[in-house]
Amino acid sequence: TINDQLEETGLNGSATLGRCIELEPAFRYADLPPPPRVMMEPPPVKKMRLMTNPLSWTPEQVSEFLANHKDQEISQLAQAFKQEQIDGPAFMLLNLPTILDQWTIKFTTAYSLCRLIESVKLSFYLHFANHG
Repeated sequence: TINDQLEETGLNGSATLGRCIELEPAFRYADLPPPPRVMMEPPPVKKMRLMTNPLSWTPEQVSEFLANHKDQEISQLAQAFKQEQIDGPAFMLLNLPTILDQWTIKFTTAYSLCRLIESVKLSFYLHFANHG
């Protein structure tokens, strides 16, 4: 076992091999406080009806979709998405860690954008995924 391979170095610098050290766990899962109610369930995804399949969207269509969004912080991202050539399939693959890593935008804007992307995905699955 890994414990059998541990080395313990004393004050004189000598090493003792094969000594098993039992460590107590730092915490138990059962001792952790429950997560806040807001974190127990994901936020609701807004249902929307898209007129075209987002998998066929060009970067221009993604940009237009964002530009027409009621949230000004999201609509202001339209030009950046067009410049980065993000088409429909790429748009639907975006997630919060990727957005925060690739763009310098506020967390709240990134979070709102991710909720919008999830709404687009839901619309895709409901209206396009099983209809050829």
